[in-house]
Amino acid sequence: IGVSSRYLTKSTDTGANWAQECSGMEIYDVTFGNSKFVGSGANGAIQTSNNGSSCSTGDSDTTTNTLNGITFGNNRFLTVGSSGWLSLSSNNGSNFTSLTTPVSKNLYSTVFGNSIFVAVGSTTVVTTDNVGGSRTETANTFTFNDVTFGNGVFVAVGNDQIIYTSTDGDEWTKVYGK
Repeated sequence: IGVSSRYLTKSTDTGANWAQECSGMEIYDVTFGNSKFVGSGANGAIQTSNNGSSCSTGDSDTTTNTLNGITFGNNRFLTVGSSGWLSLSSNNGSNFTSLTTPVSKNLYSTVFGNSIFVAVGSTTVVTTDNVGGSRTETANTFTFNDVTFGNGVFVAVGNDQIIYTSTDGDEWTKVYGK
């Protein structure tokens, strides 16, 4: 499953060919968990699909915030977006509940690892425990555009070719960039 403007795309031949599916919403990111694809996007858009062909509309608990990123972890989906928006779903993406956020800055990407969710954005990093409980902000002077997790380490990338790593989402070490 991929994202392209106002529809999800699907490939059944390992990416050689793509077909338009599930049109009607502007989706910016998609993730997979509990045998379900969930995408998030403009004006709080949420689309869910079991197979990438037939889609349902979910409720993100917002119609004004742009949802830039979504991830799956601990049987929950977390979506993040404009003005520090955070919302969590524990029912396979059908309904999300907004979380009180410690920031009003835009969040661009999120990932789950080491039993926490980490969201990155404009001069900020937000962490929350694995059930969406306590949320904390690590303010900084750089903007991370994307974050991923692997081998016990969070890796965030940003403008000017910066790459930082962290094991807890709080303390970040520069490993590359200007």
